[in-house]
Amino acid sequence: MKQLQNLKTLKAQKGVTLIELMVYMVIAALVLASVVGIITLVRGDNKIDTEGKRLQFGMEKVMNFLATSPDTSAVDNALAIRIGAIPPDAIQGTNVITTKFGGNATYAAASLNNPNDAVAVTNDRLDEKTCLNFTKAQGSSFQRVSVNGTVVKAPTDTTVQEGALVGACNNNAAGNTIIFERQKA
Repeated sequence: MKQLQNLKTLKAQKGVTLIELMVYMVIAALVLASVVGIITLVRGDNKIDTEGKRLQFGMEKVMNFLATSPDTSAVDNALAIRIGAIPPDAIQGTNVITTKFGGNATYAAASLNNPNDAVAVTNDRLDEKTCLNFTKAQGSSFQRVSVNGTVVKAPTDTTVQEGALVGACNNNAAGNTIIFERQKA
């Protein structure tokens, strides 16, 4: 009799059906995809924030160094590195400055109103989304901003021109190049 009850109990117990298992797997996959998407988004924003701080800090250090110079003709990567404008983890070799975007940054003299009256920082190899977001985030701090040769913020503009920026940032294999320029005070 006890064996008969055990047999009925065994028959009454059900495992997970294949359909239930598939539903659980779909739900788990959706949750996992959401988590991965959020992590990717946060990491991308973190890179933009980190590089933005590096760009601002580097530019301020260079501008402070140039306060007593007649022009900006001496500006290059070696100078930026020598005066401590570049964090050690961004320095590769003797004069190469790397970015969190996988490209390089280059410091150079520039001309806005007069020869060698500004400093330019070029960031290269940015993907399309990063190009858009980084330029929007940093553009208002500079007199002129160019993306792939197109001026997206002129010295007379207060903000980056959205239409020009969308047209300038593209999805090419070589990546995008942004040049941020600030005039020496």
